[in-house]
Amino acid sequence: MANIDLNCDLGEDSAAESQARDIKIMDVVSSVNIACGGHAGDEFSMAYMMKEAAKRGVAIGAHPSFPDTQNFGRKEMIMTSDQLSSAIISQLEIFADIAHAQNIVVRHVKPHGALYNIAARNAEISHIICAAVAEIFPNINYYGLAGSQCRGIAAQYGLKYIDEAFADRRYNQDKSLVQRSEPDAILHDVPEQSIQALNMALGRPILDKNGADLTINAQSLCLHSDSNDALKSAQAIYQILQENGISIQPI
Repeated sequence: MANIDLNCDLGEDSAAESQARDIKIMDVVSSVNIACGGHAGDEFSMAYMMKEAAKRGVAIGAHPSFPDTQNFGRKEMIMTSDQLSSAIISQLEIFADIAHAQNIVVRHVKPHGALYNIAARNAEISHIICAAVAEIFPNINYYGLAGSQCRGIAAQYGLKYIDEAFADRRYNQDKSLVQRSEPDAILHDVPEQSIQALNMALGRPILDKNGADLTINAQSLCLHSDSNDALKSAQAIYQILQENGISIQPI
């Protein structure tokens, strides 16, 4: 039986309805990436999401970003190396303290948004991120874009790199994500998301933005919680994976 980790970015909205949705998503994923104050989230939401994930046996990870709530961490910020390092370390320290207070093990770290994408193509930024992560969480799992140069850099800091792919994003042929500003960068159709997730889980080709075959080897599949159909998408992806004999397990 094939195995795949199914993860979700969540804890990004304090509204009761959004938090209820996030908790329901936890019932069908194996790992969660909890916003830790940079782009969204606060100490209360971190503690709450950790507690609910721990109840369900879901692997818990920190989701740091550029310190930019105004743009939801999706816009590149110009920062010095020390400023960026301090921003990441600060988020992870708070996250670690909250986890420790609840006797919860943090299993992984995954950068968010612009920080994630820059790390995949910019070695200098990738070094800063990995060094900061290793300082707070030595030898932890580090989620990054499948096939990117960040894999080798993470290894230099003792981090275990997890190749991640996206069920709800369109890809360029070089395996980078299509920028959100471009048309059709986001897959909104739930059946299309499900088929893409299944194909990636089985190692089959998906279609890039131009309709050409593209094979992405991933250990974990990500979906986002910040959409109207997020819960429906998560449930549909869970169902199609299960129906095809794929076991959903944390790494």
